Amino acid sequence: MMLANEMGVKKMICWTDSKVMAEQVNDNFQVKDSNLLRYYHLFQGLRDSFNEVQVRHTLRNNNERADQLARLASSRKPGQLCSTIHLELPSLSVTQECMPVEEPPKSWMSDILNFIVHNREPADPSELKKLRTQAARYLVVSGELYRKGFSTPLLKCLDHQQANYVLRKIHKGICGSHSRGWTLAAKVLRAGYYWPTLKSDSVDYLKKCVQCQKHGNLIHASAAELHSISSPWPFALWGIDILDPFSVILTELKKRLGSAKGAWAEELPEVLWAYRCTPQSTTKETPFRLAYGADAMIPVEVGEPS
Repeated sequence: MMLANEMGVKKMICWTDSKVMAEQVNDNFQVKDSNLLRYYHLFQGLRDSFNEVQVRHTLRNNNERADQLARLASSRKPGQLCSTIHLELPSLSVTQECMPVEEPPKSWMSDILNFIVHNREPADPSELKKLRTQAARYLVVSGELYRKGFSTPLLKCLDHQQANYVLRKIHKGICGSHSRGWTLAAKVLRAGYYWPTLKSDSVDYLKKCVQCQKHGNLIHASAAELHSISSPWPFALWGIDILDPFSVILTELKKRLGSAKGAWAEELPEVLWAYRCTPQSTTKETPFRLAYGADAMIPVEVGEPS
């Protein structure tokens, strides 16, 4: 009513889904509640500003538009919405224009998806035969392309951008162990991801990792002359050789810490977790799977669910 008064309305019909309130403002019911009595006097004061005001009852399902107008009037700021114009246009008031829409970049999955989903075939018979052979190894689930295997679960196919994210998280994320190329590729497959250049991309990513190159094995070091150790009697001299997994853990700590050697205690839990989620060369399984019979859920699943 305040908004209508500012707009200069003289005749007003109000609809409400409260039967009791409609009868109270029409003086058919008595207002006993003190809070409602204040609203009643406020209504009577505003009523004098109009020539005619009618309050009628309607069902709640038919009162949605009135509720929207009430919220609009109650949430407005002073000085705003002083006038409202409602016009029904028979036709569009602006000319139609075509806006260019950028198509997603084409990836290695585009032809396979178009063949499986939209049944689009290339014109070249040799290309069509090759595409049919490739498409037989894939299927589409909820709009996502997956690769089928004989002894492996469905592997989610990734494009170049998604593949870079997965490699970064698995290689040096929370569960990353700065693994070698073949180990990194095996962890990606075990996590449920696939793309055709997985193995070569894993090797190339390892070459670009600064920590792996800085703390890697010196396979190209110059040959050194061997020096024999003389012993006066058998077992006079003893030596200790650190074997796996201790050497692996120490190497991973060096890669993670860099120059901050004193923070090894904070990094040790993540290094141990990464070691337990990495397939070993002897068993071809992760220590976590050998202990619990299932693979651990690694954090890369949060950013790119498989």
